[in-house]
Amino acid sequence: MSACVTIKRSHEFGRVMRQGRSARRRTVMVHRLEKKCQPCTRVGVTVSRKIPTAVARNRLKRLLREAWRSYSAEVAPGSDVVLTATQAALGESYWRIRREVGSCLGELGLLPARDPAAPKP
Repeated sequence: MSACVTIKRSHEFGRVMRQGRSARRRTVMVHRLEKKCQPCTRVGVTVSRKIPTAVARNRLKRLLREAWRSYSAEVAPGSDVVLTATQAALGESYWRIRREVGSCLGELGLLPARDPAAPKP
C-alpha cells in the first residue's frame, strides 16, 4: 500500500464506517464508501483494542494488508475501503483471512464477477 492510497485519519475511517456499505464474515468486516470522483481506491486497516496484545493486533494488520494486496489489482477505482479484523481472526491462517476478505469484497461489488467455468487461480 502506498501512502497516496491509504486512509489514515480517524474522521475518514468514521465516515466510511457510518455512510458506507458493509459485509461481514467470521474473521473480517469490510466497509466500502463509493467515491466516483476519486481516481484510486483508498484502503484503511483497523484492529480493535479488544485483541489482547499489540503483537497480535500488529500481526492481524499485516495479514489484512497482505490479503488486500492480493486483490488490489482487481478492484475497480473510486472507493474508500476499511478492513477490520474481528476477535475470531486471532490464530486464523492467512489463507482463511484472505478468502474471507475476497468474499466480502465480492459481496460489496468491488471485484469483477468471475466466470464459473473458469479455473480458480
